[in-house]
Amino acid sequence: MAAELLLDGEAELLTRKAIDLARKGDPVALKLCIERILPRRRERPVTIDLPPVNSAAELAGATTEVLDAIAAGALTPSEGQVVLAAYATARSIFETSELEARIRALEKGLVQK
Repeated sequence: MAAELLLDGEAELLTRKAIDLARKGDPVALKLCIERILPRRRERPVTIDLPPVNSAAELAGATTEVLDAIAAGALTPSEGQVVLAAYATARSIFETSELEARIRALEKGLVQK
C-alpha cells in the first residue's frame, strides 16, 4: 500500500520515462510499453460451426462435432472442454425443464380424477 502511494504520485513521470527509454531502444522498456498497448490475450476467439441444440436429444450429435473439431485441430482440448461444459449445463437445463413438464402433467392428471 505504501509503495502504491509512492508510485501513484510519480505515475506520469515514470510512464514518460518508460516511453522515452523505449523510443531509444531499451528492450525492457519497449516490452513494457508494448505489453500495455497490446496486452497478451488469455483466450483466442474461436469460430466453428456447431449444430443448433434445442433439446437433450440433439446434444449427442453436437458433442460428437466438438470431439471431431478437437481431433482435427480446429479446437484445442481446453477450448473443446469449455464448449462441452456449456453442453453439460444445457443438458441439465433441458432435463430439468422436461422433468418439470412431466410433473405438471402428472399433477394435472391427479387433480382431474
